[in-house]
Amino acid sequence: MKILRTLCLAAAAAFVVASPANAALLSGQTVRLQYYFPDLSTPNNSSGTGNYLVGAGVEVTDGILSFDFTDTQIIFSFNNTGDQAIGFGEQPFNGYGISDLNGTIAPFTSVTSLFSNMPAEFTSSDVTFDANNIFLNFSHVFFDAHSSGSATFTINAPVPETDVPEPLTLSLFGAGLVGAFAAQRKRKARLA
Repeated sequence: MKILRTLCLAAAAAFVVASPANAALLSGQTVRLQYYFPDLSTPNNSSGTGNYLVGAGVEVTDGILSFDFTDTQIIFSFNNTGDQAIGFGEQPFNGYGISDLNGTIAPFTSVTSLFSNMPAEFTSSDVTFDANNIFLNFSHVFFDAHSSGSATFTINAPVPETDVPEPLTLSLFGAGLVGAFAAQRKRKARLA
């Protein structure tokens, strides 16, 4: 009986002391992609505007532009296969905002940029953010004919912890229950 009680207490202690698992940042969340023109106070309901569930694959393809959202990144790509440059006109703001639609994503603390073959006019200063939004201002940016490139924006935010026990803890709990059951059967067999 003493062994059974010890095993049950050990299993319960292992379950209670379980270290929490980290939750995802963007995966499984719904984000809003909004095109703004000619400034941030004027949303325009064209050019890929919509709500998107972050998961596998490219979420938005609109003409020569695409957006792929991963757990911690926004990957913007362009592929201009035409014979003419395509550009965003010079305005205070002419671009996209990505926002937390449901208020369930941890507040953004920083955004870092990595450019690959992006037009020289688009720089890190064209990327701004607040706790719930990231803005990409393409005002004055032109995509040359027969060109392609991408920009990867890595989002940093405190990822909230959840109270989901780690798998090893659940295994220990299960092993403790199996041991308790075996000890009880052995005791009953001795008494019989």
